[in-house]
Amino acid sequence: MENSESTLIGNCDCKLCCTGSLPGKGSHIFSDFLIREVVYKDGKAGVDRNFGNSYELMFSIKPFQMMDLYFRGGSTQEALDFLNKEKFSDEEVAALPKTGPLVDYDLVCTNCEDLFNTLETEFNKLYLKVINFPKSSDFYPLDNYSQIIVKIFILLNIWRAGASEKIKWNPSSTSMQGLTHLLWVFLIDQNILSDRSKLVEAYTEIINSNSDIKGFLNTFQVITFINNDEIDPQYHSKSNFISCYYSTEPYCIIINRLCILFSERRFDDSGNPKIFKNLSPILDKLADRDIRIYLMSTEDLKKINYNVVNEQIDLTISLISELFDIAYKKIHFEPPAPHLFAGLFPFVYPTVMEGLKHGNFSNVVIEKIIQYANESHPNL
Repeated sequence: MENSESTLIGNCDCKLCCTGSLPGKGSHIFSDFLIREVVYKDGKAGVDRNFGNSYELMFSIKPFQMMDLYFRGGSTQEALDFLNKEKFSDEEVAALPKTGPLVDYDLVCTNCEDLFNTLETEFNKLYLKVINFPKSSDFYPLDNYSQIIVKIFILLNIWRAGASEKIKWNPSSTSMQGLTHLLWVFLIDQNILSDRSKLVEAYTEIINSNSDIKGFLNTFQVITFINNDEIDPQYHSKSNFISCYYSTEPYCIIINRLCILFSERRFDDSGNPKIFKNLSPILDKLADRDIRIYLMSTEDLKKINYNVVNEQIDLTISLISELFDIAYKKIHFEPPAPHLFAGLFPFVYPTVMEGLKHGNFSNVVIEKIIQYANESHPNL
């Protein structure tokens, strides 16, 4: 196999192969089987025009550019109750966005999306085995073949998060070039998944002959966790959660049971962000350089989700304060008195909670901030 070097070209359509046309057939930002586990009950897509029992609404929180949260904040029935409706009308259904927040038609072409299917199928088989693996161990052992599948699958999903404009993570140009080059070589130029019996041999030959890929993998480090606890179905149906945390390294992507930690500059040089507070057993794994899947308890996963949401709330409060300061100065031509900030969040809080729960954050909260700025001036 020849040493494969690619030239990354700007202004392409398809962000991976740079030759296919867009829009594609709609690529999920993360792999389809993971998204289905989050968005749909029992992993089955809904077909009822009024969203029946299988569809669930998808909400996102991203008032601050350093974190996106996607979660099933309320079921369709809760939304109907909130709107005092029995069902959505034909007009309302027609007016709904045709794509969800996790589908990107401008990410990759149809051919590239099709190439991902083999990799995703192989990882899904492994994923199901891990979920049913005995709880006596803290990791799932991987043979050479499985190590390669896990590594490329995880890097592919990180690349999707970085390449899609629907998620506001801005990795360094070096990281994006490295990920794009690596995936182009493995999945397109050499297509090492075309003959799975020779996958290990093909992968090893590329690593040994391509110093750019080898160097990139030594710097861009990843560790994978999967929660394989038995989860009560009633709890599971209400706990679906996707988080993309990238304010500080190590970065973190959570898709239900799957938790990916990664660093653009080696874990040794990364700090310990607040979302891993009181989770030293997880941070201890960062020193391990073996390619394996670690098993994460439901309790630890809950802690991470809790810490992510808490940090988001802190960032939201900070953003609301900044917006109030700007609005007040524009309206009254003077800065707000310090004591006014104490009453700001209690005034805005109910709107924030309803906005987050029902997927309408930005407009209603900004309106409430402007109202408070107008009404809080001492001369009014």
